[in-house]
Amino acid sequence: MNIRDIIERNIMDERIGLLDVPKAVIDAVEKVFTDVKSGVTKDQVPPDMAKVFSSYTNINITPWLEEGVCSPIMITFCYDKDNFDGRIMESLDHAVIHCPNICEFIFFLTTQWDSKAVNKLAGYIEAVRKAGITISFIHITPKGFVVMPV
Repeated sequence: MNIRDIIERNIMDERIGLLDVPKAVIDAVEKVFTDVKSGVTKDQVPPDMAKVFSSYTNINITPWLEEGVCSPIMITFCYDKDNFDGRIMESLDHAVIHCPNICEFIFFLTTQWDSKAVNKLAGYIEAVRKAGITISFIHITPKGFVVMPV
């Protein structure tokens, strides 16, 4: 079984019946996993990350050099030296303030995890979910990844 099959199966196992995992999300998880293996994630997300995914339509990438257009799917990257709770806020704010009634899914791909930060933002995360946005937090390490139960 290749990494793509494992990624798709794991995400689908966590979200059975909610959605088909978009190819861009699978490619993004694979990109982060490759970056983990090569040591790129020991710093912040490269500022040109959005360019890596510029061929996809209907997705928005965070962080960005230039604010992306609103789309149904947002993929957010957060590497080791990024501000974890700041990046969560950036994603949630973009989805509900800048793209209301457009953004439907946020895939938050991170190489770090801070339960205290997530707990601090739990009310906002829940409010965004009540607004109809599905949020998946995916923690990626050198040994694999897991969809976090948030």
